[in-house]
Amino acid sequence: MARVRGGNTGYAVALVIFGCAFVIALLVAIIFYTKIESHKNAEQAAIAERDKYVRGGAETAAAGEYIADGKSATAGMLAEINQLQADNTKLESDLANKNTEIAGKETALNKLDTLREELEGQLKAERTQFGVQMQERQSQVDALLREKADKNTQIADLQQKVTDLIQDADAAAQDRIAELSQKVGELENEGRDLQEKIDQLARDNQKLRDERPQLIAPNSALPDGRVASVFGSGRDLFIDLGRKDGLVIGMAFEVFDPLPIIKLNAQSGEARGKATVEVYKLEDEAATCRVVRMDRGEQIDPGDPIVNIAYDPNMDIAIFPFGYFDIEGDGGGNDINRIRTLIEKNGARIPELKAGEDGIPVLTPDLDYVVLGAEPVLPERPDDGDFDPEKIAAYQAKQAEVEAYFSIVEDAKLLRIPVLSQNRFIELSGYYER
Repeated sequence: MARVRGGNTGYAVALVIFGCAFVIALLVAIIFYTKIESHKNAEQAAIAERDKYVRGGAETAAAGEYIADGKSATAGMLAEINQLQADNTKLESDLANKNTEIAGKETALNKLDTLREELEGQLKAERTQFGVQMQERQSQVDALLREKADKNTQIADLQQKVTDLIQDADAAAQDRIAELSQKVGELENEGRDLQEKIDQLARDNQKLRDERPQLIAPNSALPDGRVASVFGSGRDLFIDLGRKDGLVIGMAFEVFDPLPIIKLNAQSGEARGKATVEVYKLEDEAATCRVVRMDRGEQIDPGDPIVNIAYDPNMDIAIFPFGYFDIEGDGGGNDINRIRTLIEKNGARIPELKAGEDGIPVLTPDLDYVVLGAEPVLPERPDDGDFDPEKIAAYQAKQAEVEAYFSIVEDAKLLRIPVLSQNRFIELSGYYER
């Protein structure tokens, strides 16, 4: 746009200069033509005056005047003629000069005409170019307006889609609530039969647990083995479990003070023993361990019980981990794969559970433990006017995560399966930071 304005200013200046030059030239021409006409009139007057002395009665009268004055008529007339010729020569010289001056002015006028024609041509060309530029600019403006209209249409379509998405989500939530309400009604109507099934499942589950005398309850644990002897300044020891008992190198155990049943702190959830030991050498009926952690002021003595919740030499322990785990508490991502590795490393297995219609795993009575990660927190619902698809999708995903978590908790309560938190599990499995 700056170029176009500069062009318009150039046109205005050129037009002003041309107009001034044209007016000046016109004035000069008028003046010169007036002077030429005046000189021509003077010349005609001089010729007429001369003719008085060379023609007819005027010539005789002039001669009589010269004789009366005592002069020679011929001499006087010659002198007059010479004077007239001199005047005429001067007039012709002046006329020639004026003609030359007029020719110069006419040349200047021609140059001005040429300059005017050039300026008019340049002005016409620049007007043409300006017209082309204006057409191009108008085309660009029209294209931008069309693009803006398209964008507005896209925005309107997106807003409509988001609105439809929210409406669909609300409708789905309402349908889910209605479905759950219907299920609650059905459960209330069939409560007696369902309670009978639950009681039967509880009896079957208790029967299974009675057949497994070394099963560890959430708030207590039976020893898996004992410390046989201590050596190496109390940092190495033998335990009474070995290769025949299913031990592998790298297994860890918590060491407690001698008690028939290990009581765990139910309020704080802490399940740490006074020390943690790790197997680094195996024999058939014994294993050599090293101390990897010990509380200040404690010592390990022969006969101290050792416990690992994921290990049992007499049974197949089934543990199902679920949820979000953060072992170091640094927010670095879900550590569920590390939990799985810890379960399998200590001899337990992770069953493959089928998913229900809602996609949530269905617990089975043969599970020994459920290990749950941190309880998810449902964020605030996006405002009705917030159409950000990412926020809506994140909210729905978190809502599904919360529903799945508490569904697992409820199923575990119904089946009376012990539920362990992340901290209690890693403490009872002998986990330590290497």
